[in-house]
Amino acid sequence: MTRPVFSPDGRHVAFSAYETVSDPDTYLRRLYVSAPDGAGLTAIADTYEEPTDWLG
Repeated sequence: MTRPVFSPDGRHVAFSAYETVSDPDTYLRRLYVSAPDGAGLTAIADTYEEPTDWLG
């Protein structure tokens, strides 16, 4: 999980988490947003990437 980032008004927090998928060399990175207390947790985007994508 990445470090949470708060919206400028403090009403929302965003973060991402990684999950493995069927291919062990590929990860699903899911972006989430919620209230600071965790209420209303919503996945807003999914991206598939390999662990070395950050090198490119």
